[in-house]
Amino acid sequence: MSPVLLFLLEVALEPYLPLTPATFAYRTAGGEIMSVELLAVQVEGAPAAVRMGSDRRRRIESFRAEEGLVVHRLGLGRLGGELVYERPLPLLPATMKSGEVHSSQRRFARMRGGHKEDVGAHYVEAELLDVETLTIAEREFPDCLRIRRHETRMDFGGGGESYDATEWYARGVGLVKVQGERREKNDEGEILSTEVIDFWLVSSGEP
Repeated sequence: MSPVLLFLLEVALEPYLPLTPATFAYRTAGGEIMSVELLAVQVEGAPAAVRMGSDRRRRIESFRAEEGLVVHRLGLGRLGGELVYERPLPLLPATMKSGEVHSSQRRFARMRGGHKEDVGAHYVEAELLDVETLTIAEREFPDCLRIRRHETRMDFGGGGESYDATEWYARGVGLVKVQGERREKNDEGEILSTEVIDFWLVSSGEP
């Protein structure tokens, strides 16, 4: 999209973030297949979804008209434990315009086996970079949103994790491509490990 049109455009994200039950398969740059399952649940009587990946990460999320896509709980997969937020953490806003950086932060309790293990804070940023047509394996996705996302999770007891990536979202489908990296850090901010993230959608359908 031309810079002028993109600057004038305000995009509603709800059509790009469907929370209806579905199963997604993504192929990584290393040739592995990664699956994600989306299941319908309710949170405080309102519609929500559980997003479960083959990497054992699990996210309970919902879409709110004023806040956008919010996360209620986050399972950390191989790191163990679950983050329970003081209030739902907005990951992506309800609407986006080019040039605007949306940010939010929430405190969390890190739970394991029903016991509080640590507390910390989770900071996120999102910025709309472009609206473009994306072709993946001969399948064309028109009007995809290309979004820069950043996350920093800090455990007050020491250590944390950061995430920096470009994500593409297709209308009526959701996340179709990601390129970026995730870093694990110690309590002095030194990088312990870096995970390259590079995957794209190969199939999607009902569970």
